[in-house]
Amino acid sequence: MQKGNKYQTPLYGELVVVNYFSSSKVEVEFSHTGFRKTFAAYDIRAGRVRDPYFPINFNVGFVGEGEFNTSTHRQAARIWYGMLLRCYGEGSRPTYSDCSVTPSWYNFQVFAKWYYTHHIFGYHLDKDLTILGNRCYSPETCCFITPQLNSALHGADTASASFVLPSKRLRVQMRIQGRSEYLGTVDTKDEARLLYVKAKRVELLRQIDLPTTPEQVKAGILNFMEIYL
Repeated sequence: MQKGNKYQTPLYGELVVVNYFSSSKVEVEFSHTGFRKTFAAYDIRAGRVRDPYFPINFNVGFVGEGEFNTSTHRQAARIWYGMLLRCYGEGSRPTYSDCSVTPSWYNFQVFAKWYYTHHIFGYHLDKDLTILGNRCYSPETCCFITPQLNSALHGADTASASFVLPSKRLRVQMRIQGRSEYLGTVDTKDEARLLYVKAKRVELLRQIDLPTTPEQVKAGILNFMEIYL
């Protein structure tokens, strides 16, 4: 092995030997990222090398260097990976077709630091409450919200109306927190819509009153209600 030799790695593309000090200390540079590190010659030949800046997740996400690794910070890694999957994964839902992640969050180190500053256990990552209609995950636009609020905002808490025979009145029900709840029986679709709006407002106001709800989220809920309800 000598300076200038090139090797193909299983996961991180090509690397080039830039300095050969000894068989146990060989400095290489990964061609894709320019990252440099020393490895043993045997590990280089065997492909047991790692480039923390190579975009191994969906051609954008990389782990980086720092205190956070995906093995011991699994929950943060799961949310980070899921965010990248929704935006860049093949076969992701059409509703995410024009969504993106801010480039600084491609680096797991940067995302994890934000995550541990803002995360509340059991809450969901949300990108479009503070700025309605937002399509980019970023520190400025994201927050953590309860699963119940997530359902209320994004359509999982839906209403249904069915005819009650023989009166042909409309029996209105709504899924709230995964349960079907009876809202009332009315004569018209407009009345059914009013029952739905009222129930949805009650649920959203309940979320505002939770002591764990951040002010940023409260403001976002009120803005959502003003526009859509």
